[in-house]
Amino acid sequence: MCGIVGLIAKKKAKGFDSVHRRIFEQMLYIDALRGDDSTGMFMVTKDWDVHWAKSLDMPHAFIDHTANTGMFNKIIWDALVVVGHNRKATFGGVKEENAHPFIEDKTILVHNGTLRNHRDLNKDVAVDSHALTHAIKEEGIHKALRKVNGAFALAVADVNNSELFLV
Repeated sequence: MCGIVGLIAKKKAKGFDSVHRRIFEQMLYIDALRGDDSTGMFMVTKDWDVHWAKSLDMPHAFIDHTANTGMFNKIIWDALVVVGHNRKATFGGVKEENAHPFIEDKTILVHNGTLRNHRDLNKDVAVDSHALTHAIKEEGIHKALRKVNGAFALAVADVNNSELFLV
């Protein structure tokens, strides 16, 4: 079990304000009920730049960590999309490399669920979500998802094509 939270700006020109930032932070705090093994997030700016962070910290420490302060400040005015994830480990150990989001080239993904056939998607990674990220990067989201056997909820940013998929 994991949790995904997020906000999408209604208007590109406006973005988010400080109230939205606080709402997102509160969503990350509450989302820890869905998984307490790691916390991560990604943000897509108005120019389709993607910023991300992940750690084994609980949300309060993740948000307050000085390395993440700049990104949380950037939510205000510059973000179009902000997505958070709290992981409960199923496949792969509890270590930072297995935390979400997963990034391969210009594909970034957070996932909740369990994929039974993740080894068919990529044999070189331990986490089913990471295997799916590889498959989406290599084949595109539509083709990759047709191969999936299991349960999933996803937020995927395809930076090359300026597309966000919520599946």
